Amino acid sequence: MQIPIGNGRYYGGGMTVAEDATIDDGRLNLYSLETKDWWEIIALLPAMRQGNHTSWPNVRALHAQ
Repeated sequence: MQIPIGNGRYYGGGMTVAEDATIDDGRLNLYSLETKDWWEIIALLPAMRQGNHTSWPNVRALHAQ
């Protein structure tokens, strides 16, 4: 449903790509929202702002150098 990619912590007005990301850590971070229905994202929104959304079962998080 959504795949944000970034080399820093935040994107799009304060949404968090990765909780531990920094602009100079040499990593590229991404996460994929793998929800069945669009309304499931509503429950994820607070976690996405706080940065702990990667622990949810329908979110896949990856990083590379």
